[in-house]
Amino acid sequence: MNKAQIPMGKFVILLVCAIAVMATTFATIGSAYGDEQPPEGARDAPDITDPQVVEEWRDRLIAAILDGDGRPVWDELTPEAQTVVANAVMDAITYVPVTEETPSTSSDSGNADGSSGCDTHTYGFLARLAPDINLWKYTSSTYWFWDGTQITKTPHVTRAGYVYQDFIKFVGHTTTLESGGKGELSHYDHMQGHFKSCLTPAKVICPFDANPTVSKQQFYDGDTWHDATGG
Repeated sequence: MNKAQIPMGKFVILLVCAIAVMATTFATIGSAYGDEQPPEGARDAPDITDPQVVEEWRDRLIAAILDGDGRPVWDELTPEAQTVVANAVMDAITYVPVTEETPSTSSDSGNADGSSGCDTHTYGFLARLAPDINLWKYTSSTYWFWDGTQITKTPHVTRAGYVYQDFIKFVGHTTTLESGGKGELSHYDHMQGHFKSCLTPAKVICPFDANPTVSKQQFYDGDTWHDATGG
């Protein structure tokens, strides 16, 4: 046998080793360029550019939250998809005006011709996901007296936030303002509140925020004005 020759058995072993090294090298290079395959069973990110897909995920998330735990569905979404789906949930909420004018029946309720009197002026919003799923309500009520030329007593304002689901919390009033009143032609009151809707009744992860506002004005002749925003 020629001393320069390599036995066939050793040649095969060297060839196999070389192939293994090359495969490892190419796999490393592929990983560096992002070519590795996702783990088995991994879920593809939802196509959040498709409105129908977003709507399906919105409905899944709402159903899970109403069943008591929205975290599993939420955790399936990428951070970007979470933002889009959360906005879709907020867009699904409808706001029903809550309004009431309640003339007083007390002995000092005013003249029979309506030139003076006292009323309770109430306005706000009821937030709903569906006709039978109330979420929260935000209202203010103002009790005031007038005599046809001015407001005759200091108005009294009552502000309130109500929740109807155990996964929602009323954080509180973030803004309250008043102007005018006794001796003036009108009284103005404004408020803003903060509600948080959460994934579970434990109220730990709360990706949905609502900041409703209510503005009202009462006048010297018993007239009123109001406006509100729900979200």
